Amino acid sequence: MMSLIKQNALLHTAEKEFIDMLQLGAKMFNVAVEPIVGEKTDRQVEDFHSMDKKINKRHRDVRRKLFEHLSFSGGQDLFPSLVLLSVVDDSERIGDYIKNIAEILAARSNKLDIGAFDKDLKNICEITNLTFAHTLDAFVQQDEKLAEKIVMDYKKTATTCDSVLHNILKTKDDKVGKDHVALALLLRYLKRINAHLKNIASSVVNPFHRIGYKVKKQD
Repeated sequence: MMSLIKQNALLHTAEKEFIDMLQLGAKMFNVAVEPIVGEKTDRQVEDFHSMDKKINKRHRDVRRKLFEHLSFSGGQDLFPSLVLLSVVDDSERIGDYIKNIAEILAARSNKLDIGAFDKDLKNICEITNLTFAHTLDAFVQQDEKLAEKIVMDYKKTATTCDSVLHNILKTKDDKVGKDHVALALLLRYLKRINAHLKNIASSVVNPFHRIGYKVKKQD
């Protein structure tokens, strides 16, 4: 009986720590993009490094607990364990990209002179904030309808990021400066963050071998 309780406790705690990781990532992102969406921030790059370390620690803890659970249980709950092992990696990568965003904005004194692209960047950041909230809800509630919407909406967000980047590349040389280089990097990071959120959402509706791919009822 005690062995069974330990098994269940390990899996439950691992899932809770993953959710904590994703919540911390959402908070971290919201703060990181404050300069972009028009809010003042007094956060320093070191603050994001500290938050990223917390995410990394949870990442290691989740993997350790899942390994222990599978060892104790002899493979019981294999599917949910494999799902958690997959999505916890996505959450850890999200933390890295957010830290990169904070570093770029700090290097440009939290202000980018990017002209008309400012509206596009702000819009993508707002969409990403909303996607964080929806991904958390979809995973916690195991809401397949919401998860499927997140997976489908990713293509539109990715296309928007690519379109803005393409427009930067078409801009005349004399109008492109360091802030546009920073913008190009931010767009790539934002696209990757949304890709990892899509991967997490896909775990709610897809079988294990299709996590990270479009929703397909049968394969």
